[in-house]
Amino acid sequence: ISAPPVTGQASVGHGLCAGPDVPADSRDEDNLHRAACHRGDPSAPHQQQLFLVRCAAGGDAARVHGLDAGGAPADAVAAAAARIITAASMACAAGIGASVQAAQTLKVPDATCKEDESAAAVGSSVSTAAPSLDLSWSSVATVQEIITRIGCPVATPRAGDDAVKSAFVPQVGAHTLQGRKLKNPSWTNQDAHLVLPLGSERTLVAVFDGHGQWGHLVSGRVREVFTRSAPALLAQACSDVEIGQALRRLFEQAHQELQRIFDAQGQPLARFSGSTATAAILDAAAGTMAFAHVGDSALALATGGKVLLRTRDHVVDAAAEERVRARGGEVREMTLSGIAARRVCMRGSDFPGLAMARALGDLVAHGLGVQWEPEVCTGVPLTPDMTLVLASDGVWEKLPEDAAAELVCRAADPQDGARELVQSARNRWSPDGDIDDITAIVVKVGAPSA
Repeated sequence: ISAPPVTGQASVGHGLCAGPDVPADSRDEDNLHRAACHRGDPSAPHQQQLFLVRCAAGGDAARVHGLDAGGAPADAVAAAAARIITAASMACAAGIGASVQAAQTLKVPDATCKEDESAAAVGSSVSTAAPSLDLSWSSVATVQEIITRIGCPVATPRAGDDAVKSAFVPQVGAHTLQGRKLKNPSWTNQDAHLVLPLGSERTLVAVFDGHGQWGHLVSGRVREVFTRSAPALLAQACSDVEIGQALRRLFEQAHQELQRIFDAQGQPLARFSGSTATAAILDAAAGTMAFAHVGDSALALATGGKVLLRTRDHVVDAAAEERVRARGGEVREMTLSGIAARRVCMRGSDFPGLAMARALGDLVAHGLGVQWEPEVCTGVPLTPDMTLVLASDGVWEKLPEDAAAELVCRAADPQDGARELVQSARNRWSPDGDIDDITAIVVKVGAPSA
């Protein structure tokens, strides 16, 4: 088990929940937590316990034993850490809510407390929270034995389980419109999107914009990989670092999958075709969001009609051009489907003509310096006055971000907001030319029920 870092934001996964009032930018954690435990914070005991978990889980006995635990002997502090880790490990099977409740009830034992008594107390808490699990024991030799015996399957909360109070309730709407290509009357929508619940507290939302001859197949395959792989990859990701690593691995698996599919002539399907990908993990228990993206399907976070955050489009900038030239390619200014952009090309050719520095698939372009690695951001706080938008460039090419923010923030229902956003963007495309596929996901960050 790995415990999340304690920051100013609650950090939640299938393990632990950090308490509030801890500065996110502090680097001296020992002093920080000593101060928290002695300044009268109501959350201080819980903060101290969580710090003990981090130390013990990392095998840092010196820091555990060096922490001033209100006069408790070092061995008692270590025993308390083991008890909290037991509760945390239990959470992997029984749900985060039960873990936090159990952890909050545990106190630093006095000098006479023995490990078997600690284990028995925790075993009782575990059995109460998860009666279907056979976790009764009288003593535990090591922390590793605790972890080995309990394991960490995906959490599946059951009726009757205690639940962590959510910081928000995500309300999601999505809408897509097929574009039009004057030279291709049988055009197929190359956009794809995904709304995937991950347990009771997390939701994955994502938009994929395919391009090239097989763009519709590529974006669809990427969505399949995300649907198939995300639950397992994110099940044990607790800390911001782990969530970021899981997102990166998800993008990597999608790109690897595209290298293994071929057309009827035996050529890689993604040779000249690819997809953007913009994905966000909404963690209602933590009150935070993590997101990752490649390409130009942007994510924007807004409140009161104003944009608070927007992802950076991966255009072919100077750094990308340097990579392309180093690989023997060149960058050309070209207009395709009414969009003028700097594009990655083979030397002396207009192909592949990719207008982005990062994408999934596009195998020839990757040989010229294009990258699949996503830009990742974690731990973004969400509050019930915010609205989140993920949209393909069919929206952003024609609709200013402030106008998009005002539109979706004004909409009372996220489905109405997504539909109105897509239609508003569509109306700005010329009726006499090509029209891009347009897709949007709108998430209203709603207040939790009382």
